[in-house]
Amino acid sequence: MEDYLVEIKKAAGEKDQLTFSGQLTIEHTNEIKLELMQLVSTFSSSLSIVVEEVTDFDLSFLQLYGSLLNLLKVKNINYTAHWRADEEQMKLLCGSGFSSCI
Repeated sequence: MEDYLVEIKKAAGEKDQLTFSGQLTIEHTNEIKLELMQLVSTFSSSLSIVVEEVTDFDLSFLQLYGSLLNLLKVKNINYTAHWRADEEQMKLLCGSGFSSCI
């Protein structure tokens, strides 16, 4: 597995699915941001965001994630967000105030 993964899956007649996984940390945030900037223009009007198999994350990714959700609202893109977090990750998300984003 690469250090991190940002992937968009498109299926005819269904929501696009944007998936994040791996090391979602400051050392990869700039690359993730650049990939998102290229992908955002390809999103359909409905998007499913999945964060799964996260080995590590930090505040820089949470800020980027929050910015993505705000951008989707501005662009009137309907989305659902699913963060498949383990117990330790959930504690960190709730403690950071970002649990409402998942």
